[in-house]
Amino acid sequence: MVDNEPSFFSISYSLLILALTLGTLTAGVAHELRNPLNFVNNYAEGSMELAEELIEEFKIQLEHIETTTASYIKDTLTELRDNSLAIKLHGQRAEGIIQSMMQHARTDSTQLQLTDPSLR
Repeated sequence: MVDNEPSFFSISYSLLILALTLGTLTAGVAHELRNPLNFVNNYAEGSMELAEELIEEFKIQLEHIETTTASYIKDTLTELRDNSLAIKLHGQRAEGIIQSMMQHARTDSTQLQLTDPSLR
């Protein structure tokens, strides 16, 4: 009589292949996300620096600017700086998620060893 049920070995092997495939896919997605995220983080940092420079220049020129205009410029520059900071913080959070994905996808810590299924 032929046993049609899959063996412990074939099920284990299939699960291993599935886990490796999922790990490879996860690592690929994380890698592809990392590059554009680096641009976002770098531009956010640059925008924060530019906003700070403009705020400093604005303080120097403040006496030459009409009050309502000065208030508008100050508020806009502050909002620009704050928005850039928010982008940077969320970018760092996303980078942490990508790092976590890469850690879960690593297979170098997995050790394969032969076992005797009859001992189970």
